[in-house]
Amino acid sequence: MANSEQSDIINLRSPSAVAATVPYLLGFLPSWSLVLLLSQSDAKAPRGRVVLTIRFDLPDSAGGLVALESEVARRAQHVAADSAIAVIYADPGEQPPPTRWRLLVARLGVGLAVVGVHLSDALFVADGQWWSYLCVDQDCCPAEGNSVADAAGCAAAAEAVWHGMALAGSREELALSFAQVSPERVLETVAVLGEVEPRVRANFSQWRDVAEAEFIALIASAESEPAIRLAPPVTAGTLLALADFRVRDPIMWFLANQATLPELRAAQQVLLDLVAAAPRDLLPPAATLLAIVCWQLGNGTQAHLALARIARAVPEYALATLVGRALDAGMPPSEWVQMMRGLDIAGCRTGVSSRPRQVAQAPPAA
Repeated sequence: MANSEQSDIINLRSPSAVAATVPYLLGFLPSWSLVLLLSQSDAKAPRGRVVLTIRFDLPDSAGGLVALESEVARRAQHVAADSAIAVIYADPGEQPPPTRWRLLVARLGVGLAVVGVHLSDALFVADGQWWSYLCVDQDCCPAEGNSVADAAGCAAAAEAVWHGMALAGSREELALSFAQVSPERVLETVAVLGEVEPRVRANFSQWRDVAEAEFIALIASAESEPAIRLAPPVTAGTLLALADFRVRDPIMWFLANQATLPELRAAQQVLLDLVAAAPRDLLPPAATLLAIVCWQLGNGTQAHLALARIARAVPEYALATLVGRALDAGMPPSEWVQMMRGLDIAGCRTGVSSRPRQVAQAPPAA
């Protein structure tokens, strides 16, 4: 799943652009999949802005089709979408577009209409070509299909690459390469923890206040040097800092409230480096922040992979569980950001909100 704010910066005004961009929104080339792009329109984006890109396995039974139709409608209603585009990736060997998916398209259209969402197009993509199930105009949608790599498709793919959206050959390939822990780096971190931790504990409150600023400085340095590799003492000190929620939560607040798009991308590189070198007990805070940053960048698949690293290390880590539930519910990152804006930075630093608590007034006596 990709809760996608990234599509705001890519022109998706043609089917070729949609077909070319979907793999970048997911982070990998999908197969045997239904990908749904859910959009909202408003004054700033009258043509619609993609708020959720989500992938499902194609159904292999009538019961699976009914379940898929229901889940698609639920997700669309949850994010208050008003339009959708469906993209089907199936067996390239089938005669395109395969007629057996017409029922799926029809059921999706009806189910979405019930919750007020218009299915504006449904594409089948295979072998670098796309076909539309809804368009009957042979001038724009001929029987032989259209190339994904036309001018609009190439431009959209180039924009995705320009904005740092990576592409793996498959979900399995992405899972093997993303947020991997390096045993060699972990040993380097463990070797200096014994030296770093006593210095930290000796002046804990002052160190905690400085750690937040130092992490933001790491983000600034990663903007100019994307291939970042932190020295073991810096890695150890930063991981220890993030283990304290009074450092972790202000950084989480900064990433949601103040970080620019380049800063989010730089933060992703810093957190990837920290995860690669994190011992098991210090992994969850960095990996959870990584999941949140990936989510905010529209990379829901990467966010899930980061959370999977935590599940194997410390499955009871509460913040990771919270973020995972939000992702599974299809919450767009804009809702997470809005929630974080309801918090104050002082409360994140201390665990106690500085905002006055509103006390409910008792009703007047009869």
